[in-house]
Amino acid sequence: MASVSTTPRPSVSGRGSKPRGWEPHEWRMFRGLADVSHSVASYFDYYNHKRRHSALFYQFPQ
Repeated sequence: MASVSTTPRPSVSGRGSKPRGWEPHEWRMFRGLADVSHSVASYFDYYNHKRRHSALFYQFPQ
């Protein structure tokens, strides 16, 4: 019978696996709904205006 480990470990591949180097303490904890809203708004700003876009041939938006 195979042993089953309950300790999270970095995964290399596989469906539903965590990214390599995943550790529980790396996740950010939010202080409240306002903190969540600010974080999501900041990410949307980055995603829409500051990252390279494949549709723009990996150029930054102007």
